[in-house]
Amino acid sequence: MGNKNSSSNWDVGAIMCFSPEFVFFPPESMKLSASIPSGTLVLLIASALASPLSAQAPVHIWGSDDWGVLSSASTETGLTGLAAGSHHALALRSNGSVVAWGLDNDELGNFGGQVSNAPTATGFTALSGGTYHSLALRSDGSIMSWGSNLGGQVSGTPAGAGFTQIDAGSRNSVALRADGSIAAWGADGHGNAFPSPAGSGYTHVAAGVNHGVALRADGSLFSWGMDTENVVTNTPSGTGFVQVSAGNNYSLALRANGSLTAWGTSNWGIQSDLPAGTGFAKIMSSGTGSMAVRANGSFVVWASVYPDVLSNAPTTGTFTEPAMGSSFAMAIGNTNAGNSFCYGDGSAGPCPCLGAGPAGEGCPSSWSAPGAKLKSIGHAFIAADSIQFNVSGVPGSKPGLILQGTQSTAGGQGMPLGAGLLCVTGTTARSQVQITSAAGTTSFTNFQGQSFGAASAGAGSSTYYQFWYRTPHNYCTTTTFNFSNAWELPWLP
Repeated sequence: MGNKNSSSNWDVGAIMCFSPEFVFFPPESMKLSASIPSGTLVLLIASALASPLSAQAPVHIWGSDDWGVLSSASTETGLTGLAAGSHHALALRSNGSVVAWGLDNDELGNFGGQVSNAPTATGFTALSGGTYHSLALRSDGSIMSWGSNLGGQVSGTPAGAGFTQIDAGSRNSVALRADGSIAAWGADGHGNAFPSPAGSGYTHVAAGVNHGVALRADGSLFSWGMDTENVVTNTPSGTGFVQVSAGNNYSLALRANGSLTAWGTSNWGIQSDLPAGTGFAKIMSSGTGSMAVRANGSFVVWASVYPDVLSNAPTTGTFTEPAMGSSFAMAIGNTNAGNSFCYGDGSAGPCPCLGAGPAGEGCPSSWSAPGAKLKSIGHAFIAADSIQFNVSGVPGSKPGLILQGTQSTAGGQGMPLGAGLLCVTGTTARSQVQITSAAGTTSFTNFQGQSFGAASAGAGSSTYYQFWYRTPHNYCTTTTFNFSNAWELPWLP
């Protein structure tokens, strides 16, 4: 249940330099190259250029910030799994440790510290969030539960190892053993916990609020528990199903052809708004809302009673690990607006002039203490490039341009040049010169169809960018130019 910019002309292969009075292109012998040292980069990857800086995607979370579930969300990358309870969220790190945030307890302590009591050990392989409790599956197949125990959903957790899948419901939980048998425990006012479905041969199981649904090895479905709105009796017959999920008086199933079916309540648009077509690879239910992820990493959200969950969901990008709570949803993925690197704050190579500056910017400028800042918005898709580069923190009414390279310099550390760090190299291209606003900002857009951006990239490759700008005074060098931070765009189809 709970897991539940403007320019039009581009010159390729040239690097542009600024002198105090004019712009010039250096001869071939002055074009820059860089070798890549071995070692570990400071940012998101280890070692060489070929690995994209975006290799570890962040958590994207949206909806309502009730109980701080959005504002306190994990900003870590490299997370491997997500789960959501009604008002709390969980994430799994690559070492098997758990991150928890959101509502911890009520005034009476009934929620059992569902955040503060999250396990501190490592070695977990899966998580599931119920209404006010959570489950974690260890690598040895044993289960840990914490949070509210009002229905015995914590104290009744089965002992021993050999479990392969877990799912937390309202005040109940289910788990699948390696032999295909099911364990169900917790509150049982409606037969959703006791007795557990008999026999073996099950391959997937889900816990709703008052019912459960399981998938047999032959692709058929079995439901049990409270039959509100015929959520049990209307279980689809036949075979060909590959995954199940359960919510508040409804269930979902995914067919082998990637299509979806839903049954039980018709409230909230659970059935009427069910996404049509095929191509889906994963489904997820909460109490009153659902998500489905396609094989290409895009997803659909429907039936949430919280408008922010529906209207604020990302519409582009690639995602995995969907999770949905009562008033929020999240997924691991990348909306593909890129990643920042090569800062003048001392985390990359040393700045040539003014020393280290603020984090997230290029080297400090001879014009002022702050450095230039480059970032992009939009999406780096070959078929639909909507990238816009925005620049800030540069001298007002001065010329500048965007540089593109196919590699990052010195493994992302950059090399001193002018008053800053040159962080892009390889096969290079430059944008048309633009004059910054009086406030020191500018934007670059409309890359589609040019030998820049998507037109110069292939799916699965990355291109690297910096803003190169003229500064109005000599400071510590006879050249008067500087660079922003660098930006990497990993291109998707």
